Amino acid sequence: MLRFNLDGTIDRDQLGQLEPFDAGAQATLYRCQDIQLQSAQPLLYKQYVPRVAAELDRNILVKYPQLLRALSPTASAWLAQRAAWPVGVVTQSGTARGVLIPQAPPVFFHDFPGPDGIRRGPAKVELLFNPANFLIRVGLRLRRWERYALLAAAADLLVFAHTHNIIISDLSSHNILFSISPLPRCYFIDCDSMLLAGHSALVQAETPQWQLPAGEPMGTKTGDRYKFALLALRMFTGAHHYYDPARLPRNFPPPIRDLVEHTLCSPPARRPLITEWQGPLLDAIRATVETQDTNTTSSPQTILPPRAAPAWTGRTNITPNTQPAPLSNQTGWQRQPRRTFKAVAAKLASYILWWFLSCLAVYVIYAAGYSISGSKVTVRADGHILLASLYTILGLVWAGVFLRSTLRRHK
Repeated sequence: MLRFNLDGTIDRDQLGQLEPFDAGAQATLYRCQDIQLQSAQPLLYKQYVPRVAAELDRNILVKYPQLLRALSPTASAWLAQRAAWPVGVVTQSGTARGVLIPQAPPVFFHDFPGPDGIRRGPAKVELLFNPANFLIRVGLRLRRWERYALLAAAADLLVFAHTHNIIISDLSSHNILFSISPLPRCYFIDCDSMLLAGHSALVQAETPQWQLPAGEPMGTKTGDRYKFALLALRMFTGAHHYYDPARLPRNFPPPIRDLVEHTLCSPPARRPLITEWQGPLLDAIRATVETQDTNTTSSPQTILPPRAAPAWTGRTNITPNTQPAPLSNQTGWQRQPRRTFKAVAAKLASYILWWFLSCLAVYVIYAAGYSISGSKVTVRADGHILLASLYTILGLVWAGVFLRSTLRRHK
């Protein structure tokens, strides 16, 4: 039985037998053989490497298990199902050496085929940023509505975190596990790197390709909003490094496209709140389900009951019969209008002018009797046919450039 001190610490000698589980640059994970949580969930001991242990702030670290105990039983159970939140701080000779965390439930692991047979490992969201043929090869088949459901699950956890003054900070696909059976859901790991009330127990760092814009400080709610938009963008583009919202597919729901665009392209203070994503994501799930076969182990009807949010999730402003307030009312952003007819006509006129100037340049070169390379050109009776051909080719080129530019802005 676990016996923590009043401040949430426990001596390493009380952990019993430890079995190596995994290792990383900042810590080594051990599976605790002799102890477990009251829910029978296995425990892992995350032992920091000496460099990290020397830099951590013990006074902040002990607040993680204290926060868990301060939550209501309902909220505590909800969080335990969705995050590897530290349940205790492990000390040795009075010095903090690591934390005890619950092991992710089995549904968040996947059997990966390989040359040496099946290897079981964590199902990280970054796996979903790969081409469809790769996912099929490793036995993962996700439909579009399930991707929306995973984003909705991640949004729910971020709303909970921000409501309790928790900043994820290092939000990335590397730190989120996923499962689609029996329901699409997420599980956050490395929770000991999150910030509590603006303070961090560990030195802050960012996952490569998930950095905030240059000059923007880490550890803010606005930073979490930015990285959540990156998660949405990359979830539907199949790439680990995209930052441009123009990469989203043409059939992407306009409300979510707007959220991605104006989170990634707006100043931090004007980025949409995470609560503003929840309604559009649920609408996207419903709309996508209507056009896809849903005869699977995870039924969308089990995800989308009419639901009023519990008070502790911070979603009391969303009820079954209401939608989130318009973006312009919550963040000061207003949707940019589509291009007007006058704007398109002006752009067309500019391309016609460029075509005319190109034709004029060709005529001047031809009339002067010199080619572009500088060699003499013999003036023949069919010269007018040659000029007309060149004008036509230039016209087609500029028309193609104009259409491509116009369609890209109207997709």
